[in-house]
Amino acid sequence: MKLHRILLSLVAVFISFESHADTNQVQDSLPPAIEHLRNLEYDTAKAQLRGYVDAQPSDLQAWNYLAIATLYDEMFGQEYHALQT
Repeated sequence: MKLHRILLSLVAVFISFESHADTNQVQDSLPPAIEHLRNLEYDTAKAQLRGYVDAQPSDLQAWNYLAIATLYDEMFGQEYHALQT
């Protein structure tokens, strides 16, 4: 019984470290997307942010960045077309 508790504890610790490593890999993809957004590269930013939001749907800050990228892309697109006419 004591061995069972030790093994269960070790498995729990291993799973905890495994999920933490996965989360760090996903979070590393957010800063490049924000950099693309700041450089006015909206399509690339939106694609990366969509991938991040799919992996982390509870991250409200990522949803906010995606909304900002979409809004700015639409505004820039309309402004560009208005200047062309």
